[in-house]
Amino acid sequence: MDTTYSWHPGTVRVTPTWAIPVPLLPDEILSSWIVRASLAHGCAPLVFTGEVWPGWRVWTTDVDRQPSLERLQRISTMGGIPLAAFLKATLAPIATKITARDLPEKALWTWITAVGARNRKRRGGMQYCPACLNGDKQPNFRIQWRFSWHTSCSIHQYQLLDRCPSCRSPLEPHRALPEYGSISVCPTCREDLRCHGQPIADADALQFQLAADQAVLQRIGLVGERQFPVSLWMEVAHFYAATLKRFIRSPSPAVASFLKSAGLKMSADYRSDPLALELLSVAERACLFGDVGRLMTMPLRQIAELMELTDISRQG
Repeated sequence: MDTTYSWHPGTVRVTPTWAIPVPLLPDEILSSWIVRASLAHGCAPLVFTGEVWPGWRVWTTDVDRQPSLERLQRISTMGGIPLAAFLKATLAPIATKITARDLPEKALWTWITAVGARNRKRRGGMQYCPACLNGDKQPNFRIQWRFSWHTSCSIHQYQLLDRCPSCRSPLEPHRALPEYGSISVCPTCREDLRCHGQPIADADALQFQLAADQAVLQRIGLVGERQFPVSLWMEVAHFYAATLKRFIRSPSPAVASFLKSAGLKMSADYRSDPLALELLSVAERACLFGDVGRLMTMPLRQIAELMELTDISRQG
């Protein structure tokens, strides 16, 4: 796992001012590197970041969204890793690419899972694949595990997990302690996150995930038979997901007929959470994205015709 990447290559050349070099691994997200560097030096991440950034309560924020250049430059100098490599390990470059809007300072970022930080506690936000962690020489958390369109591991064909399988707590690697020895230990119950099975990935949700990845990496994607720039492609997908959620929350004979005619799998017993897409669980997003993927492959004219045939009103 440590030798391949999709989103950034990491860096193996490390010339730190610290005693122990800690390379940034391929696709590793910034917070994961900070935690691994902390444990490598025998201290908790809270203590470590207090030395690196005095006066900044790092873990009360979503540090992966992107610290200031000044703060990144400081840890770049101390850790011996180029600033450009750390920038690629943050979420801002991807988030900027997939939206045509400015990124808000505090509000949700579209298509980026939200951690829901309250002091050092988290409500969610991080996902992971136990099989990936188990295969790592140095367990680490990937940047793609913060993309909300990711619900599956494309390598192992399993659904991602977003909570500790043992205690059901959110994933909080930043609360690790040196005695754990690894980032793969749940700080709440101290169970090894690698030692658990996973549900098989939903094939349709995985197909949508791969299409979204391709659109982001190539900066263009297909909606039906038309090519859209990636920001518009992602906006259409987000709109379809929001529309499906609304359909399920307000069922009607016309909606049921449309879902059936379009070949969508969502059923009346699906519990559509009113939360924003970026706050939903892996399981709920996987259920949504299988059908979003189907809609993304249908010509827009066909969708409009199906809505007309199934008597969905203009207001509806």
